[in-house]
Amino acid sequence: MVYSPNGAMSEAKRWFGPTLGAWHSYKQANAIVFRMFQRDFFAQLHFTMFPGQPFFFAQKKLSKNVVLFSWIRLAYPSFRGKLTAALQAMESGNSSAKAGYRHLLNLQFLCEWLIPVVSCVFGSSFIAVASCVDLRWGGDWAQ
Repeated sequence: MVYSPNGAMSEAKRWFGPTLGAWHSYKQANAIVFRMFQRDFFAQLHFTMFPGQPFFFAQKKLSKNVVLFSWIRLAYPSFRGKLTAALQAMESGNSSAKAGYRHLLNLQFLCEWLIPVVSCVFGSSFIAVASCVDLRWGGDWAQ
């Protein structure tokens, strides 16, 4: 709603509408990704990186999530080969390893899709997002 005591904005009022800022969607996307993987990955990662420090499951601070996701994005190339090899080895293995295989698939999905999309999509074009995410759709469509 636009208020102007002298009516100077009366013509411009029809062009304004209530919207949430882009940061709101960004914050919510970060919180949702954190909530989805907090018990499986982020809690163990936290206790490995900061032994003896408490982990708060209700963490909703955008700045902390952004730092955590940035660290994961920076570290992912160093363990991507090992993750891919483990997935390939488990794919041909027995059915008793299905839970571990699903866990590794979730980790791959988190690192290759969710974190890059949440980090890149806001303020970027689809081509920019596709270039920072390994979509494996084939071809050079993002050229």
